Amino acid sequence: MDTGRIIRILDDHTVVMNLGRIHDVKEKMRFGIYTPSDEIMDPETNESLGSYRQRKGVVVVDDVHERFAIASTPPIQKEVVKETGMFGLGTSKQRETRTFKPSLSVSQEQISGLPDGDQVAVGDTVEYLES
Repeated sequence: MDTGRIIRILDDHTVVMNLGRIHDVKEKMRFGIYTPSDEIMDPETNESLGSYRQRKGVVVVDDVHERFAIASTPPIQKEVVKETGMFGLGTSKQRETRTFKPSLSVSQEQISGLPDGDQVAVGDTVEYLES
């Protein structure tokens, strides 16, 4: 599987990446969005200590085209507990499951310095995540 890039941010849930059908991308494939790799150098020895990158988010392919794909954050189910009751009559707890799409922290600007991993930007790397 090829490594691609974010080429457009449609909203805080949805991105376009430059991987498509010709790269064997299929609907429902999961991709991680990563900070650019940053080499960490020892300031005393000038020796490389390795590289750093952080996963910013996960998207799932919704729509595949020949040379690009549209992907969005996967829905998450969360159990919510509500307390109900009348004054002096006690309370009861009601549980319900809600489904929502988490937002990606998106930015139109590039940030210099060590990538902190929480803002998705055009040019970020996307990589296939095995299920």
